[in-house]
Amino acid sequence: MPENIGLLGGGQLARMLALAAAPQGLRAAVLSGKADDPAAQVTNAWKKGDPRNEGDLRAFCAGLDALTFESEFHDMSVVARIAAETPRLFVYPRPALMAEIQDRRTQKALLDRFKIPTSPWVRVDSAADLHTAAETLGYPFVLKKAQGGYDGYGTFHIRREADLENCGNKANLARVDEPAPFPAIAEKAVKFTRELAVMMFRNRAGDVVVYPLVESRQRDSRCDFVLGPLRHRGLEALLKRFRKLLKDTDYVGALGVELFDTGRELLVNELAPRVHNTGHYSQNAMSFDQFQLHLLCARGGRLPKPTPLAKAFVMANILGENDNLPRLDAPLTGRLHWYGKAESRPGRKLGHVNYVGASLDTLYKTARRERAGLFMGKT
Repeated sequence: MPENIGLLGGGQLARMLALAAAPQGLRAAVLSGKADDPAAQVTNAWKKGDPRNEGDLRAFCAGLDALTFESEFHDMSVVARIAAETPRLFVYPRPALMAEIQDRRTQKALLDRFKIPTSPWVRVDSAADLHTAAETLGYPFVLKKAQGGYDGYGTFHIRREADLENCGNKANLARVDEPAPFPAIAEKAVKFTRELAVMMFRNRAGDVVVYPLVESRQRDSRCDFVLGPLRHRGLEALLKRFRKLLKDTDYVGALGVELFDTGRELLVNELAPRVHNTGHYSQNAMSFDQFQLHLLCARGGRLPKPTPLAKAFVMANILGENDNLPRLDAPLTGRLHWYGKAESRPGRKLGHVNYVGASLDTLYKTARRERAGLFMGKT
């Protein structure tokens, strides 16, 4: 079992991974730029450095048994080179597979290869390819940057022919400060009734664990609430194909699967090769949370089988509304998980609250009411 695990990145996901490590006898080291980064605050093994700098990354990995990622947005060719030169270092998920998933073009091809249903798509490498995309997919379609997009960044909606030129001229961008979105993929717009998600985990020995299906309710392309557990008649067939993908690619670690429920079938929207916002509920609703399981994936043997601790659960994200931090003295009946960020801004994830109980409707009403109270009195 690896004892010294490195975390690339200093945000809230790395923070929660570091907090999950110590009770399992693991030492979590964090590489990030600032001592007050959320993850740096909770470990005595913080190393100042830039995960994108090969020298910093090489020095950080020197004393590690294993290395894993807070996000997929790293240069995996550098990570792979360091891993090849450090035989004792176990990197998970594998850098080559991370590189395949971090690019939406190869991620889509991976789904197609394993016959996992997803929306029809084409590559878009320049503004000229937009017309080909329109002819192939028809209107409306969605343009997504090949790399680096998240929470709505890098996503553009093309509803009519006039939008083609607007998109190339940045007039139709979701965020006006973004560069031109090429290379990219174009996806046929999906009519869906709700957005769902499921977390899967596979360890080095090939043991697989699957969490319950959940609904992800969005606000401005960001996860707002997560509700569960849910059922869907198409889930088992989908999971069967994903189990084959995990085995054949030798995937190790947590995998977040974002889904569209069309009312007839489940379509995969995106993959996240890491712990994920839609799995945060597990900290209070499951006997083993996603952060514990992801760390345990670095070992062999059997993964523990998480059991539900309640009939229903709701996770409420705390998103910044302005420059003011919420009032943390507001009364909460749920369990608060605070990220320790010093600054707020609209849409920034500052923390979340988990609710567990017997009635999903009651929990959801309580979560909405109590979260609203966190910002009362702030001007």
